[in-house]
Amino acid sequence: MKSTFLLLLALCFNSNASQIINEGYISLVIPHLDCEKRCLKVSVTKERKPYIEQKISHQDAFTLSGLSDGNYQVTYYPSKGSQTAITNEFTVQHHALTKALTVFIIGAILFCALILRLLKIKQEE
Repeated sequence: MKSTFLLLLALCFNSNASQIINEGYISLVIPHLDCEKRCLKVSVTKERKPYIEQKISHQDAFTLSGLSDGNYQVTYYPSKGSQTAITNEFTVQHHALTKALTVFIIGAILFCALILRLLKIKQEE
């Protein structure tokens, strides 16, 4: 059951359309049912320059974090018996800082209102 779910998740990610990530991290599912026997390593490049290379012999998935804006390409290298490597692409575009600042200010106002309300209730007792 778990293998089937992971395969379906991998097939969704294996589409030709590039995936856009806004958070700066991504969890990638290794696209082989028997990855511990067939997959040797994964290579990630950022705009055609090497970014990270990792052995994945016994993993179902892995997470990359701390990604800066740019286009990334993930290549899974199967064992020597298989000739083709599987490649996926994704793009990292962080949210604009003005949006984050707006959300922070709204949160700060709500927090201050909550604190003031709690202090007012405390004084009424």
